[in-house]
Amino acid sequence: MRWSRTLLLLAALLYSITYTQGTANMVVDCCLQTSTKRIPYNIVIRYEIQTPEKGCRQKAVVFFTSHKPSMKLCAPLGNPWVVKLMKRLDNKKKDSVRKDGTDRKQKKPPQHQQRD
Repeated sequence: MRWSRTLLLLAALLYSITYTQGTANMVVDCCLQTSTKRIPYNIVIRYEIQTPEKGCRQKAVVFFTSHKPSMKLCAPLGNPWVVKLMKRLDNKKKDSVRKDGTDRKQKKPPQHQQRD
């Protein structure tokens, strides 16, 4: 009886260590601080908003650059130039999608010939 209790406690301990290590690794890349230096529009391809609900402590906007490999630049959420850059990227995304919902960059599917 004593061994089974010890074994059960040991299993619970190992599970909790594994579980906490697994959840700690879920959020790997959060902005720890932001920069107020303006980011040029022409180098940014997209953005994401970082919030505590997503597992990061600080609210921020993460801009991804067109450089290879892409860089992540952290900017303060709500800053006027950040909002303007986000709107420009949103408009760029809207412009690349046609009114019928298809992407302009998509190639037309190959035409299949009917067999007689």
